[in-house]
Amino acid sequence: MLKKQMLLLSFLALPLFAAAQIDLEETVIEAPQHESSQSKEDRVEWFQLDGLYGFKNLMTGQVLIQPEFEEIDLTYSDFMIGRKNGQTGVINQKGEIVVPFEFQKIKTSSRNAKKRFPWLLAAKNGLWGLIDPTGRTFEPFEWAEATYYDQTDSLVLLSKPGLQRLINRQGKTVIETHFDRWETGGGIDRKKLIYARQNGKVGLVDFQKKVVLPFEFEYLMWVEDKVVCIGKDNRFGLVTLDGRPILPVEHGYIHSKYAHGLFGVGTPDAKKQGLVDSTGVFVMPIEYAQVRLVAGRSLVAAKNMDSKIAIFDLRGKQLTEFLFESIISHDDVPGLFFGQIGPQQFRLLNGKGEFLSPEIFESVGTSPTAFTASVGRKIAFFRLDGKQVTGFKYGGAMGFDSLINRDRMTGNYRLPQGRTWIGHASSNGWKIYIDSEGNEFDPLGN
Repeated sequence: MLKKQMLLLSFLALPLFAAAQIDLEETVIEAPQHESSQSKEDRVEWFQLDGLYGFKNLMTGQVLIQPEFEEIDLTYSDFMIGRKNGQTGVINQKGEIVVPFEFQKIKTSSRNAKKRFPWLLAAKNGLWGLIDPTGRTFEPFEWAEATYYDQTDSLVLLSKPGLQRLINRQGKTVIETHFDRWETGGGIDRKKLIYARQNGKVGLVDFQKKVVLPFEFEYLMWVEDKVVCIGKDNRFGLVTLDGRPILPVEHGYIHSKYAHGLFGVGTPDAKKQGLVDSTGVFVMPIEYAQVRLVAGRSLVAAKNMDSKIAIFDLRGKQLTEFLFESIISHDDVPGLFFGQIGPQQFRLLNGKGEFLSPEIFESVGTSPTAFTASVGRKIAFFRLDGKQVTGFKYGGAMGFDSLINRDRMTGNYRLPQGRTWIGHASSNGWKIYIDSEGNEFDPLGN
């Protein structure tokens, strides 16, 4: 498919350890076709003739924009970036030139003039500058890189070796630095910290130009809770935000985003995993095939090399034997989970690793309001404290998929104080509601 659209919103986010070099030859990317908001009678879409693109009215066949562009935005509007005779510019719906076709590239933050950053990023002769929406130069074409710096498009970063400048919507310089370069991408708060490179090493600087993390590292992966993941030669370690060592740079990966100050750590061959805390103490040694948090991130499920799972608490204390094939829990429900012990065989356990019911269940379900389990193809309800509140008697039953939906669906039906709705079930072909004591309520009175 030759349907193409100029990349306008932002440069692709790059890994923190990758160079953020902008390729001036790759302006156009494949893009999905946008649905038109016009009526069917007035539907306008692009068309192609002899390898060139224009726009026409699909119902009348009237050509609105002549097919004379090598590339053009897919969306018909009063601000369409296109390429003609190898040069880039902007036209409106009448085909009138808004920005002259004299640039290598043009990037805009938004088609909406009210939301758009006041200046456009444009390139000439391999260098970037800023132009206004008519094509007049606002910032000279002398920058190696230019990008919209944050998701709100409130800042533009201009960069060249030894000089970086952030410009706000008013055209004022927010900060100017003299590093080799700023790195772009991922895991830092870009409104608070600058990820920069100097003399071949990377570090972090705040917006008062104070060095937060010394320039001593090859690259950074992420910053979380004042812990920094650093890397060298595809090995990773941890340091504090002021550069004090936590974990040596010798691991295959270190995941952020774990709860309770825990980070996932793996071997270089990715065959073994463990958990380490923010002080460098291993809660779970690197000896398991898989380690993850379950049951509302209140417990650790560790799989051994025989593919059996045991449950540990967040301090690494083992609570169960390696009994389970899988763990089924809900992110909104801490300390309660089902452990699968065989095909169609499940047990319900609490946060201490204790079995809460003598039955072995054939199937199970979890939700933010209740757990359900079946025996003999009949389903029973369990509260989120693990107590069974109904017998195994329903052909179909489940908890509510969210607290909002529970309140919306049952808001007109009052309950005695201390009770709440936990789910709904099918009974004699009718939907009934179940409360936290297992009582049934038929809203239709059947």
